[in-house]
Amino acid sequence: MVERLKDWVRPYIPVDEWMTVFAFEFVFAVLFLLVIFFISRYREKRFWARVEAREEALAPIGMSTCKTVPATAQAGLVYASIVVGQGHYRRFVAGFIKLVGGELKAYADLNERARREAVNRMKEEAKILGATKIVNVRFTTSSLMSLNNKGGRHATEITASGTAVISE
Repeated sequence: MVERLKDWVRPYIPVDEWMTVFAFEFVFAVLFLLVIFFISRYREKRFWARVEAREEALAPIGMSTCKTVPATAQAGLVYASIVVGQGHYRRFVAGFIKLVGGELKAYADLNERARREAVNRMKEEAKILGATKIVNVRFTTSSLMSLNNKGGRHATEITASGTAVISE
């Protein structure tokens, strides 16, 4: 039975070369995953460096969840939305973590990334209006592109909104 299966699966490779071919394919798959890992880490570090630089530049614009605007100030609505997708490699690793339990840092990082980017975009919009602070800040989030409702989300959307206050 095993010999028939071997002949059916790989008729072009002699049986004595099977282990060599399997080892080569395994090493190739591992190297491919490592290359993807290092590329994604490099891109992630570049992204966080850009986010931190933008946050530092936009630090003078304060944010608050209080709902009142000073009577002597002008106000305007500002909002920002971002959809961030999860990479296949991180989803692959998160799948293993789900089997044994624990925090899914890949998804936590995804939400943190989207929230910080939405805040930066909202502050940039407030800066264009000449605002010095944003009040009544609210966040909404939604999960997009799930796989057959099995909880395998590919992307998340976060929307940040608030009232830009232009002090006089």
